[in-house]
Amino acid sequence: MQTFKVIKKEGHLLLSEMDRLWVLDTGAPNSFGDHDELSIEGLSHIIPNNYLGLDAEQLSQNLKFKITGLIGGDILNNYNTAWDCKACEITFMDEDNYPNGISIPIELFMGIPTLTVEVNNSKQKWFFDTGANICYVTEKPENWTTPVDTHDDFYPGFGNFQTEVYETQIQFHDTPKQVKCGVLPELLGLSLSLGGCTGILGINEFLDSSFYYSPRTGKIITDG
Repeated sequence: MQTFKVIKKEGHLLLSEMDRLWVLDTGAPNSFGDHDELSIEGLSHIIPNNYLGLDAEQLSQNLKFKITGLIGGDILNNYNTAWDCKACEITFMDEDNYPNGISIPIELFMGIPTLTVEVNNSKQKWFFDTGANICYVTEKPENWTTPVDTHDDFYPGFGNFQTEVYETQIQFHDTPKQVKCGVLPELLGLSLSLGGCTGILGINEFLDSSFYYSPRTGKIITDG
């Protein structure tokens, strides 16, 4: 078991290791960075310098702050992790040590977790992406008429984009949650459909809570 400090910055969760900062991203299948090694629980993980042509320098430019790299599913899915966003800590562990809370079933598609979300009385499959700081849908529902904001974002292999942001209520595993949600560009929406997904559950709504991520046993446990 090993615990790292987590820093919240601009809606992202960053693992702090030595003097290095790593974006924690369940929505990325692969890690990358400008430091070629990351040690967790005494196990050394080799880090490539880019993913789909995106490297740490470009990611830093998009985020508008300096990071060492990104920790994706190729590392995260080897562990059970307890994300305490209140205490700003993440704990990596090999053993199963499930806390009390609401258990949400997940499946992995190409290393990215998916879960069932209910939107406008329709059950849909969404990706759970801690690298996204708001939620997204592939198509805007007709009853979303008044945006509350706009949001600038980017996606590896696609580039930068801007979306209108709406407030809506979603429900996953009988748990209602009010979220801010954008609409993906059409080409990005098509890429989600390859995994049978119509949306992305981002990290923004979890930044003041805690959850336990267990991809090996197919569940997320939240404190509500």
